[in-house]
Amino acid sequence: MNTVLPHCLLTVFVIYLLPGQLEQAVEAQFLSTVPDVYANVGDDIEFPWNASSGTSGLIIGSITWYKDSVLIAQLAGIFIPGAGYGGRITQLGTAGITLSSVSESDAGTYECSVAFSGGPTLVNSSDLIIAENPQNVTISSNAANVPIGGSVELTCHSTGGIPIPTYFWLKDNSIIDRTVSNTLVISSFQKGDEGTYSCVASNVAGNVTSSNSVQLTEAVPSTAMTPAVTSITPTPDPDDPGRCDEPAFILLLCLAVVSFVMVTAILALHVGTCKWSTMEKKVRIIRALTLSKAISEVALAAAALGIAIDIKQTEFIAISSMALCLSIIALVFAILDMCGCTCKKTTETEGDRDKEKLSIFHYLSVGVDILLGLMVAVAVAVMAATLNKTGTDASCVAALAIGITCAVGQLVNAFWLIYILWKRREPSQGEQKKTSGQQGAPGLEMTAGTADS
Repeated sequence: MNTVLPHCLLTVFVIYLLPGQLEQAVEAQFLSTVPDVYANVGDDIEFPWNASSGTSGLIIGSITWYKDSVLIAQLAGIFIPGAGYGGRITQLGTAGITLSSVSESDAGTYECSVAFSGGPTLVNSSDLIIAENPQNVTISSNAANVPIGGSVELTCHSTGGIPIPTYFWLKDNSIIDRTVSNTLVISSFQKGDEGTYSCVASNVAGNVTSSNSVQLTEAVPSTAMTPAVTSITPTPDPDDPGRCDEPAFILLLCLAVVSFVMVTAILALHVGTCKWSTMEKKVRIIRALTLSKAISEVALAAAALGIAIDIKQTEFIAISSMALCLSIIALVFAILDMCGCTCKKTTETEGDRDKEKLSIFHYLSVGVDILLGLMVAVAVAVMAATLNKTGTDASCVAALAIGITCAVGQLVNAFWLIYILWKRREPSQGEQKKTSGQQGAPGLEMTAGTADS
């Protein structure tokens, strides 16, 4: 008998009391909740909340909606939009709302509060996030030429993007079903895998195709993967003098060589011992060579300056500018000598053949050119030594040797020119004989003077 009573009490609890307790635990609840919502500006979005009292018979007393804890709508018999939301917010289902034409200011946390008369209050919230397109979508590859049977991996990169984008791949502008991740792996490359590959980053804001693509081709005949090489044009650094193979550097080197060779040739003609038919012919050759030298130097200096300005390298610009100025000065002197001074025919003796009828402008042109050649040669040598950082760059070593040779040669030419000018001041053998004859025959001198008068 002591055991019958507990069993009876347990039966009554299970049959009559327990179902009521279980029913009360689930009678008031949200039948549907809302995850975070992503939307573009201008979209109409929905928060489809739905609440139910179950079988308890509880009645919904009121429903209120908040954005970032600020009331935006309420339902207490009738639906009343909050301030600033008139015409944009409407009721959806039991407890949901629809918000039309969203803007960036609508982003935030939205909350639904359902109060049951004589029962609990249910609260659920969801975030509205304004979507953003992915940015800077690019593609990279660990290979471009792939052997048959080899593997290759392509990677799609992007920045930003709300929500986080997913990726899919295109081959020759057709979608590939191979992968939807940001990495495409071809483990066994075949001939049919050749083509142009690009990727697309996608989210609710839209699809953005990569700004570049990768061309995969079969590697022939190599069996190893060839690393992909991206051609990049470096931005010239104004403070970097460049390399020994820069076009401007090569033109300056040519200018130093041309100046040295032609000045040496001109001075050699001055002191040469070969016989000329007339002094006029020798002088004309010297003048023509001087003018040609000046013109070629102006052209080389101008070309070097143009290239230096184009690549924006200050050292080349400075040297080329000074060289162009000096070469123009030398050209002007050469033209003045050519146009302003004529060579008279002479019947001077053999000992006088080296005293040409050349004006001072000729010697000024040669002197300026020696200064030009010396300056450029020294500059080229210094720059070649500076650029030869490893000590094994053959082009820089050769440029250094040529620059030093031209500089030393121009120094020799400078002394040579001084010697020629000094010799030019000495009286020739013919003049000495004429002076001696005039001193020995005063009558003749008087006659000549009378004739001249």
